[in-house]
Amino acid sequence: MLQFFKYIIPLILIFSGFATIDAQFCRNYEQQHCSEPPADFVNGSVSRAFTLGKDHVVRFNQILYGGRTYFLSVCGEKKLGNIEFRLLADDEAGTVLYSNSSNGFIGEQTFQIENSIKLVIEILAPDYSVADNHRCAGLKIYYK
Repeated sequence: MLQFFKYIIPLILIFSGFATIDAQFCRNYEQQHCSEPPADFVNGSVSRAFTLGKDHVVRFNQILYGGRTYFLSVCGEKKLGNIEFRLLADDEAGTVLYSNSSNGFIGEQTFQIENSIKLVIEILAPDYSVADNHRCAGLKIYYK
């Protein structure tokens, strides 16, 4: 029995370390892989990288300020398939204001915001079917 623990404990430590390495591997993924905005847009400093997996939805709370135009770009590893992003009203119903699924999962969109609005940005990979395996993805938010 002691022999069993002698081998199993190091294996657990090694494999649990891979999840950490994978998450660190995604650092700055959005800067290298997501579409660039037009030249007159500035970085909103809320761009980020994250991981997506089967049935995993990433949510970000965001305030978009009135009188600005925003450029949003999502991207992910090819194995994820289509990346869907939705803009939801920050209300009890979570009203969907926009989904790129209605535009063929296009990875970028420009929005003109007239009045400031608090949103929830949801990002998911609806076609990805590999359980317990996450892949790198990213979101860029720029404005002018």
